[in-house]
Amino acid sequence: MPYRVKPHRLLTYNPTRRHCTRTVYYVAHGRPPQLYPLRSGCPLTTFEAARMHAHLLARQGYAGWIMRVREMRQEDWPAEQWLIDHGHEEPIVWMTPF
Repeated sequence: MPYRVKPHRLLTYNPTRRHCTRTVYYVAHGRPPQLYPLRSGCPLTTFEAARMHAHLLARQGYAGWIMRVREMRQEDWPAEQWLIDHGHEEPIVWMTPF
């Protein structure tokens, strides 16, 4: 079986295509002496879920930020591909440390 490389597809915004936006929460975290780079898991849909996840990470010794982010995707992009909506005046709507 030959090895195949999947070509990299650059996502470009096309204003004529239908697109949708969503607002989600990310819990970006790292160990206290290491401030950057922070890692985040999957997007969370509610603030309560993000706060519970941050509380669990804080008990494990992590610190970081809860970020409320506005994201967008286009109809012809893969289903799991969302990008930060920089067309809006505030793409990162809100941040708080934990």
